[in-house]
Amino acid sequence: MLSTRTKRTAAVMVLSCSLFAGATITPAVASPAQEALYLTALKGEWNNASAADQKATCAGFKVGPSKVISLSVTELWKKAAMRQALSKPAWKRVITKYLKWACSGPGTTPR
Repeated sequence: MLSTRTKRTAAVMVLSCSLFAGATITPAVASPAQEALYLTALKGEWNNASAADQKATCAGFKVGPSKVISLSVTELWKKAAMRQALSKPAWKRVITKYLKWACSGPGTTPR
């Protein structure tokens, strides 16, 4: 059950970040500003997600935050454009901030 939720979360993030795949960012020099660019894109996509997807994402994050983050990074890392955009540690930071933000409603519910 958690696996399906985490894959859905990762898929949403991959689709969201693919909009910025053309950005010229090298993994070795990813700055906080560059990470913020991707975080902003993810936050913008959160509002386009269905309520069911938002609830599933936050439920999975609440049950196993490190697992959701890890699987999300793994899914993103499969795409060459994502590997060129940010390093794995940078993606982990972005996804962690995104999920904490997205699930920070009352009682850790979706925003």
